Amino acid sequence: MKRIMFGFYKGLGDFISDSYIIREFSKGGYRTTVFVSNWLYEIAKYILPTVDVKKYSSSKDLLREHYDYDYIFLTPNYLHPFTLEKRALWLYLLKLFIVKIKSKESVVIHPSYRELFYHYFQLKGTFLDEHFFFMSEKLIRKFFPYIHFKNPDWSYKGKPFINRVLIFPFSGNENKDYPVEKYALVAENLKNLGVNEVLFFVQSKDRKKLDFLEGRFPVETKSLVGLAKTFKSTDLVISGDTGPAHLGGYFGANLLVLYGYTKPEKYRPISSGKVITLQSKTGLLKDISHLEILALIKKNFSFKGREKNDEQKAVNMYSNV
Repeated sequence: MKRIMFGFYKGLGDFISDSYIIREFSKGGYRTTVFVSNWLYEIAKYILPTVDVKKYSSSKDLLREHYDYDYIFLTPNYLHPFTLEKRALWLYLLKLFIVKIKSKESVVIHPSYRELFYHYFQLKGTFLDEHFFFMSEKLIRKFFPYIHFKNPDWSYKGKPFINRVLIFPFSGNENKDYPVEKYALVAENLKNLGVNEVLFFVQSKDRKKLDFLEGRFPVETKSLVGLAKTFKSTDLVISGDTGPAHLGGYFGANLLVLYGYTKPEKYRPISSGKVITLQSKTGLLKDISHLEILALIKKNFSFKGREKNDEQKAVNMYSNV
């Protein structure tokens, strides 16, 4: 049995993007291993139960590993030259150096040094500028042209009914966070449009930031595995460009994702549900009006038991806020 390793995943969006590919190798008879940072360990085991999941937290962990695999795939997904992460390239090269030194017979799959150079200095467009999924798929196909990957279906039609909405107001990067006061206005509008349940999900460290919502909307904290289970009973997920949006997409959720300085064409989640993106014209999320968000939701989703006049009344109620 051929052995393949995928690594090293630190961000949830990066991991979810490649999990579609990792899953196909496991189904195709490869003995598959994936390295993830500590906080991704439980969710990786949950969504990839047939894969050997290993944790890493630092370069010391990487140095201790024996890389006795037939193939080693180093994800390029976290190389973000336009998101203030220039140092990501040097961290990537460090991991590449460690793996090449430690592995003997392995075929190491990674972007060429020329492609990395072009990408870093933006001298020429490469596949590294494309969507998460396609970055990894193009690398993999050079070595495994016979492996079948289902292309993402981004052409969902119709207006799904929404009655339960989850909002994720925070991420690991404040520049990707939409103002919570504006999220609250969106939530109030949705309730007036007939949405039965609107919940806010946060990490424990951010819970106090939503104290002002007490008595108006539920605020919950769950593990990533808990979130994964919650998505199965959710009609719409609203968030910035952050990991939970990708996780929701993995489980087929309908999504509305807000973008500031990052590009929806590159970081758009994959989902069998409906995926709507909205990018700020100024590059700043705070400049998106809550009415823009509401208009997109009304255009793309349906509400049970509400006439158009009632919907317009709810919009007018908040139009001067």
